[in-house]
Amino acid sequence: MKKIHGFAVSLLALVGLLPSLGQAVGVASTNTYTDVVWSVPQLANCTELRVDATGDLNNGTKLSVYGAQNCFAPTGSYPMSGVADFADNGEFSKNLFLNSGAVLQCFNWTGLSGTCQYVSPATGAVLGTATLRLR
Repeated sequence: MKKIHGFAVSLLALVGLLPSLGQAVGVASTNTYTDVVWSVPQLANCTELRVDATGDLNNGTKLSVYGAQNCFAPTGSYPMSGVADFADNGEFSKNLFLNSGAVLQCFNWTGLSGTCQYVSPATGAVLGTATLRLR
């Protein structure tokens, strides 16, 4: 599988090439987190997140994220959407809403990889964790 560098790095590289008219920025290549490690047993075979992102990095720090949580049989795959943002100190955070029934909350990463909490949207209870490494 072709390994692609971080989508946020790609977006930031494009900012310098854009006119300062506040245009939305998009990345044509899908980026992939592989070897996702879950502490949630029912998601153990869901080892890949494929993500794309768009946003207006000229006038803000937020990105819209969308893609799929890919699981191997018998689970299947689920659509995913969410938001990501960069803090003033350069930290990266995102909330991904997975159709498998929970929210993946990833806070204050210093890069594009890290550990996230798998949270119930109904109760806010932490159901487990996932470790994401961009490949």
